[in-house]
Amino acid sequence: MNTIEQDQRVLTLAEAAQFLKVSERTLWQRAKSGEVPSFRLGVQHRFLISQLEAWAIAQGKDGEL
Repeated sequence: MNTIEQDQRVLTLAEAAQFLKVSERTLWQRAKSGEVPSFRLGVQHRFLISQLEAWAIAQGKDGEL
C-alpha cells in the first residue's frame, strides 16, 4: 500500500478506537460531539486515518489526549 492510499484509509469506529487506544464509547461520544474528525456513513461514524493522526498530534501538544 502506498503512502497516499494509507493516508486516505477509512476506519470503522472499532478500528479507530483501537488505533487511538481508547474505548469505542469514548471515541463515539467525541465523534458525535464533533471533537474528533469523522464523517457519517448512514448511522455509523467513519474516520480517515490521516485526520485521526493530525488530531492526535494536536491533542498531544495540548496535553489533552
